[in-house]
Amino acid sequence: MPADERSFEILVAEYRGMVWAYCLGIVEDAHLAEDLTQEVFLVAQRRLGEFRPGESFGAWLRGIARNEVRESRRAAARRHVVADSDLVAGMEDVYARLDDKSLGEAWAERLALVRECIEALPELMRRAMELIYAAGLEVAEAAARAGDRADTFQRRLSRAREKVRECVERKLGLEPLP
Repeated sequence: MPADERSFEILVAEYRGMVWAYCLGIVEDAHLAEDLTQEVFLVAQRRLGEFRPGESFGAWLRGIARNEVRESRRAAARRHVVADSDLVAGMEDVYARLDDKSLGEAWAERLALVRECIEALPELMRRAMELIYAAGLEVAEAAARAGDRADTFQRRLSRAREKVRECVERKLGLEPLP
């Protein structure tokens, strides 16, 4: 087996759990998450030359996963299937904190922590996240639905993301980011 193929197999083994948990957090269906995970790694293998050394490989894979989930949802919509929530899909700052290798391999447990932290948000913050991540609205439309100005809504959404990140850090015993 060529060295490049072996290297990629090692990367798949290292990041598979994270990609699966990330997809599961968005689609909430284990079988679909598995299919998406496989597709993510097929795309990653084809596009490996686009990865820029020095960047987070996990973040790059999550970007591919987000695109695969979107495409899966477009296909589901064409089949008139209702897509599940993608509440956590846009929370890259939270997921980046979860990339810490010292936390072990329990991505499903990490994802459960994210969900707990989202559920613990005050209603207005949780609603802001739902409008953006679950409903897929743009800030202006989400703000209008919430009865807010766009800048007010954007600040609330930013505070909500920060509160989720802080909650995850606290639950995992991580040092807060500056």
